Amino acid sequence: MCPGSTRSASIPWSFGVALAVTAALFGSAHLPGALLHGQGLTIGSVAVTGAGGAWFGWLLMRWGWSVWVPVAAHISINAWWVLFSTGATAASGGSEGLWSRVAAITFVTVLTIRWTDEPAAG
Repeated sequence: MCPGSTRSASIPWSFGVALAVTAALFGSAHLPGALLHGQGLTIGSVAVTGAGGAWFGWLLMRWGWSVWVPVAAHISINAWWVLFSTGATAASGGSEGLWSRVAAITFVTVLTIRWTDEPAAG
């Protein structure tokens, strides 16, 4: 659906359950890459990417179920990671990796809150 559509998305679960499932799937999808870098980073990488999956789900809902904003956000975060070599996994990279990701996430979150309406309950 596109932003501005009056038709609501049909979701069989509550949004919170759907977000939790999305976060778990997104974090798990990043597990193979994290396993290449050792057990200590694996848990952190899955947790960080799982939180990212929940954030992408929130973006999806706020932007009227349009996938383009979450995709653009994912690309921007990965671009920072690749361009500035901020670490091997999402849980590594030092402070420069952390701050670049926080800046991208903050920027997109502020735009989303300012440019979208809070969805109606139920």
